[in-house]
Amino acid sequence: MNAGSSTHLVLIPSYNPGRKVFETVRGARAHWNPVWVVVDGSTDGTAEQLFSMAAEDPGLRVFLRPRNSGKGAAVLYGLRAALALGFTHALTMDSDGQHPAERIPAFMAASLAAPTLFVIAKDLREMQVDTSVAEADVGKLSTGMAATFTVDAFPGERFRGKVRQIRNAPTTLQNVVTYDAVIDVANPDLKLRPGMTANITFIAAEREGVVRVPNAALRFRPTPEIFTALGIPVPAGVRDAGNRAGAPGGGTGAGGGAHSGVAASGGGAGPGGPAGARPHGAGHGDTPTDRRSAWALRDGKPQMVPLRVGLSDGNMTEVLEGDLREGEAVIVDASAADGQAAGAPPTGPGGMRRLF
Repeated sequence: MNAGSSTHLVLIPSYNPGRKVFETVRGARAHWNPVWVVVDGSTDGTAEQLFSMAAEDPGLRVFLRPRNSGKGAAVLYGLRAALALGFTHALTMDSDGQHPAERIPAFMAASLAAPTLFVIAKDLREMQVDTSVAEADVGKLSTGMAATFTVDAFPGERFRGKVRQIRNAPTTLQNVVTYDAVIDVANPDLKLRPGMTANITFIAAEREGVVRVPNAALRFRPTPEIFTALGIPVPAGVRDAGNRAGAPGGGTGAGGGAHSGVAASGGGAGPGGPAGARPHGAGHGDTPTDRRSAWALRDGKPQMVPLRVGLSDGNMTEVLEGDLREGEAVIVDASAADGQAAGAPPTGPGGMRRLF
């Protein structure tokens, strides 16, 4: 038998149970303290003996109702009395012994675990997004930084928020360390719901009204076969092995055609258009310097344009300096005609198969 609890009790309503009630009460007292019995107008003489037992046992208390009002009324009477004395939990047992007393401790322990019965949500018009930021990137974040994100439920819509907190407690999963950044988000339309998965972009810097160039144009390196296919002299820089290193698709494709990819892209962002929103360090693309080059398509021929670049969002990069005009076509890929041998002069319109 345990010491008396000030929050949990066993409540036994009783009406003419016969001598079985004494066995029930003794069993309950063997496993819990206190035990209350509410005698609901019994006429079988059990009330007197129950009072005698309570006089010798401080863990037993007996209440007597003058008239029988039913089991529910007896239980309610006991609950009100328990609540008035500060009890928070009551386990009800029938007086006829049909409930095993040895299970009482397990039931009480389960109640002490405080299971959640109700989850009360705050105002869903103001929400927060918890993000996992890699340790390599967490140093770039700061409180108040703007962030945008999308959710699968509204793939075409971008939501905005601000970083409220960057927590110091790390999370390590399969040797990958991340930190939680908390983003405050206004949700006036109640579109966002708890549990949604968000794809976050932190905006470390923004530029407006700048010329930008696709990152693919900064990576593009033409091969000598492309110039040969176009029937123009190969620039000295292109012949240099270092300048040709890493050229996408460089070399000779299937059937002997040269494949190095030519594409044109709008090189400028109009006034007010945002530049790349993610810092890319001092350098962008494949080199740790802000000095890069792109190939513009001028008079139908590739021409290298030296550039100094700024911010990048991973797809487009800001142009700080260089002879590249807004809207000018830049080359991101080129392909010679299928079946044409590398180094062979172009033969009619099939000499260059694609110009984007």
